[in-house]
Amino acid sequence: MKSLFLPLSVTVAALAASSILAEDGLAVTKDTYLFKEVSRAKDSDKTICPLSRGKALLPSSDNPGSRHVIVDYCFWFHWCATNLKEGLDPQRFSVVTFVGGNFQKGWVPKDAVARFTWTPEFHTVRCSDSVHSNVVSPASYEHAATMKLDELAFSDFKPPKIENTFAFDEPAAKVWPAIIEALSDAQAPFELVDKQSGLITTKPIPDPLKNTMACATAFDEANMVKFNIFVKDKGTSTDVKINASFSAVREGTTIHCYSNGTLETWLVTGVKKALETTGQ
Repeated sequence: MKSLFLPLSVTVAALAASSILAEDGLAVTKDTYLFKEVSRAKDSDKTICPLSRGKALLPSSDNPGSRHVIVDYCFWFHWCATNLKEGLDPQRFSVVTFVGGNFQKGWVPKDAVARFTWTPEFHTVRCSDSVHSNVVSPASYEHAATMKLDELAFSDFKPPKIENTFAFDEPAAKVWPAIIEALSDAQAPFELVDKQSGLITTKPIPDPLKNTMACATAFDEANMVKFNIFVKDKGTSTDVKINASFSAVREGTTIHCYSNGTLETWLVTGVKKALETTGQ
């Protein structure tokens, strides 16, 4: 995963880490700027640097709560807080982040960032003769920011519209065994095969093409599919309706996904191939 926050030479040392369960963070959702405020006068605000979408920010020590020491090269210290307080300013968050080779403290507009909680992971770092324990691994913060951005990116997700009913100019007596053959070639274990009702279902199998579903995340894995097929005998022709179920795993949680139309087309192609073979 692309780093969003700290370079490898930078660590974050936590005070009283044993009492910390979850902390506040910010992910930049659109290109913006980090501003530095010298005083409360508006004309004292000045731009420090641009911030791109995906940048992860820490609450600065101006915010209340427990504090971390941000350690740069082991001997240069900056402070940040572990949570944010909405009431400090209605339009901005006070933050600290690593930019331009150094940590910078300033503020960002609230409409350019998304707030999330994260649970830090700790390790120990040795700096010369001293040991900094309870050091926060940057990866845990970066990962939480990435997941928040992923959630926002798919907030307006809508399932694709697909075609799942197909007509065959062959009687059901020929189409039925062709479907069975196509599913067998896909190594799909059957759960139900009821010729009288025209229903065929399979047990879940790994996505046979690895690209047949649309999920509301960029981090789906362990993609599974289950076939539910209804065969309708129309005398000299047959209609086949494919209602497949799709699931995946995101962050250890099973999620529901949707067909992008690829699976249905792939199965129908297999059925047509089986019919051609039978007709020879």
